[in-house]
Amino acid sequence: MKNLMLPLIYFLLSLVLSLILISLAHKFLSAFLRKKTGLEPTSMPFNILASGLLLSMSILMSEASQPMISVINFLSRSNNNTWVFTASYYILLFFILVIFFTWIIITGSVAFFSKMTGKIDEQNELKKGNNGIALLLAVLMLSATLFLKSPVVSLLQALIPMPTQVY
Repeated sequence: MKNLMLPLIYFLLSLVLSLILISLAHKFLSAFLRKKTGLEPTSMPFNILASGLLLSMSILMSEASQPMISVINFLSRSNNNTWVFTASYYILLFFILVIFFTWIIITGSVAFFSKMTGKIDEQNELKKGNNGIALLLAVLMLSATLFLKSPVVSLLQALIPMPTQVY
């Protein structure tokens, strides 16, 4: 029964947390872009930036899944039923840290983009509907995510070490 329960728990938790994460990211991004640039969620630059952000988060979540599966497998060897709650706790910690590291990568990418483009007023260009600026920023976010995904997973494993004993 545990052979079916492990993937089912992981699937259900990942499904619920990823939907919550996507919803929160979209709401945060909508509010942020409206405030900074006046972009509406129906505009093309907004959707390009939102796509880059969501893909970046998805890449990090996907990369972080292997350590989560290892923790679940390890904890499932327990003879009591509390391992499900402990595994859920670990998965939640991984998701929270991935959100944090995604935020760092995105804000770092935006700051780097501002330095890289120099004299261009990115906010004004986005407000004017410049899809090129939005696309370049989205690709920069994705590139940073791809370069940093393995180090982020290493940090996750260091911050949330594998349990040493089965509860």
